[in-house]
Amino acid sequence: MSLKTYQARSMSEALQRVKDDLGRDAVILNTRSFKRGGVLGWGAQRMVEITASHTDQVAEFTPAERSAADRTPAPPVAARVADAGTISSLRDEMASMRVSIEAVLKETRAGRHSEVPAELVETYTRLISGQVADELARELLSDLGPLAGDEEALRQSLAERIAEMVPTSGSLERRADGRPYVVALVGPTGMGKTTTLAKLAANARLRDQRRVGMITIDNYRIAAVEQLRTYASILEIPLRTVSSIEQMRTALGELSACDLVLIDTAGRSPNDEPRLEELGGLLAASGADEIHLVLSSTHSEAAAVRAVEQFRLLGADRVVYTKLDEAVGFGVVLNVIRKVGLKLSYVTNGQSVPNDICVADSRQLAEMIIGAGPTAGVC
Repeated sequence: MSLKTYQARSMSEALQRVKDDLGRDAVILNTRSFKRGGVLGWGAQRMVEITASHTDQVAEFTPAERSAADRTPAPPVAARVADAGTISSLRDEMASMRVSIEAVLKETRAGRHSEVPAELVETYTRLISGQVADELARELLSDLGPLAGDEEALRQSLAERIAEMVPTSGSLERRADGRPYVVALVGPTGMGKTTTLAKLAANARLRDQRRVGMITIDNYRIAAVEQLRTYASILEIPLRTVSSIEQMRTALGELSACDLVLIDTAGRSPNDEPRLEELGGLLAASGADEIHLVLSSTHSEAAAVRAVEQFRLLGADRVVYTKLDEAVGFGVVLNVIRKVGLKLSYVTNGQSVPNDICVADSRQLAEMIIGAGPTAGVC
């Protein structure tokens, strides 16, 4: 299939470009928003991108994919990022949506909708399609039947209930005794730890005027270390690389004049017990005040829960959720936080540094889950 992308400052302008180039019968396969320009993300301009194709080329999908596309609504703006592997991303998204829709259909066939008031079935279906677990969706709607005739009251009550299920921890704290406040980021590979750490460092340095230092114990990915060196140079903050407990203690001593010390770690598989133990020893030596487990909203719920189980043993006491701009549904955040009982600290929705990160707001997340709040513009 031949795909084309069109970028503009607004959705209407991008759509007009698609129509001018491909005609009125063009098929839109994906949309996203992103930021362009600026310095370290400052002054960046929000842009819209549409990926489209000629109608006749959509036939190149397999029969199963065409069937799924016929019964699956078009993905919302910024539902996925398709910078690379656009076909693969689209297939993954349709597969995920198909699972959600088929789950709802299965419930209907089994007659379990009888447990949900008829007037709330549409709301229930929307929650399920947004990746909210079935049992949670039912719990949330358990006694809201009387509000079904008042859309605003129903939305408010539902948002309040979801918000109560997502405890948050607030922004990074400060020490009163003048010593550095030490924060470590841990998690599986590919969750976005290094970029998240850079965002936290940039915000603390540029916006909060804090004296920041960084430590990396990621000795497995040279590119990640070099990436941090670049950020450290631009932000004019010190960076130390450590690989042993003794080096950790030395680095902390050298950064003792900082208000905040951020520690980056290499991605570890929850099943790699030897490396997890090694990481645990280094974290213990750091005396970290906070250890944040970084998870991606594109990660499966089961894998996320498994990661929490293992990294909790290393002291992880709160969660950062990344890549909200790539999520098919935001319900997975609710499902995981509800299951594991940890607080949500930050969320990210893009790669721009220092932008695309914000302190977690349970009410804002709730609005996103029920489809009443922004997606790409969360931060």
